[in-house]
Amino acid sequence: MPPVISDLDRKRLLLELRALQGATLQKLWLPSPQVCVLQLRVPGRSALAVIDARLRIAALAAERPTAAESAPRSQGTLRNALEGAKLTGADLVVPQDRSASFPRLAFGDRFLIAEQALLLVDAGSSKVLWASSGAQRRPGSTYPAAQAVALGDAPPLEAREALVRDALAREEQAGWRRAGRSW
Repeated sequence: MPPVISDLDRKRLLLELRALQGATLQKLWLPSPQVCVLQLRVPGRSALAVIDARLRIAALAAERPTAAESAPRSQGTLRNALEGAKLTGADLVVPQDRSASFPRLAFGDRFLIAEQALLLVDAGSSKVLWASSGAQRRPGSTYPAAQAVALGDAPPLEAREALVRDALAREEQAGWRRAGRSW
């Protein structure tokens, strides 16, 4: 059963992540083709963030999710494209050919978008540079124009850590079941 995360929760989680603008991406991992973990460095500390295409969230995380399967081979390609870049923005967007909103993280001239799968898009040309497995959009295709969703100024979620941890744990368990394994 997928976790229930409301659009308001998605906005609140993204607002917390947006506060890290200017942080440098030190490292990233792909625990699955739909989940990317980002280690961001701000002066004096490192923070973990998760962008998840299945849950349509981008959020700070207390710990790195574990992988239900081996890391996708394309992890190195995404690392090479983004490591060392600065987080320059975080928002929710609705592409003109979709009705749902998706988190989009900006790293200079590139966007990391969680839309059913993970996509890396060139901001200037709107070309998809990289796509995780299962993506409907392929590298070389053009990402459609997208409307940003106003995030407002909602207060942080009181149970943010539990919400993110539980949502990722449920997805992790579902991944084990999909892979034919059990706990």
